[in-house]
Amino acid sequence: MSRHISIEELLEKVGRNLSAIRNAKRQTQEGVAKSIGVTHPVISKIESGQYNLTMELLVKLCNHYDIGLLELFDFETSQVFYFTQTNKTGNHHKQYVYHEHTDGYDLLVKELKSEIEYLRGFIDKNVNIINK
Repeated sequence: MSRHISIEELLEKVGRNLSAIRNAKRQTQEGVAKSIGVTHPVISKIESGQYNLTMELLVKLCNHYDIGLLELFDFETSQVFYFTQTNKTGNHHKQYVYHEHTDGYDLLVKELKSEIEYLRGFIDKNVNIINK
């Protein structure tokens, strides 16, 4: 069994994970570039797998996103990354994020909140009518 590693494939997978992380954290390429001291086109090339990353740049990106190298190199599922968060109790847990679905999730939450507000108003209005 061959364990040949293609640098092109590795750069593409790392770039895809970095793009997913950035999108899930709702950051722009411009903002990330400014934060780590590179230009926007460099971030674009990194995310498309067309930039040969240095260890220094990898560390800067991991520190910026508050992730570890192991999380960055997790390639088990395409287009998915996970990161460790600390919840309010201080416990660490894994959160799986499918970056192409995060916008849909946010839209669903917004719609559900809107529906809840409508139902609350409807119930309040009808409870007041019944109690009169």
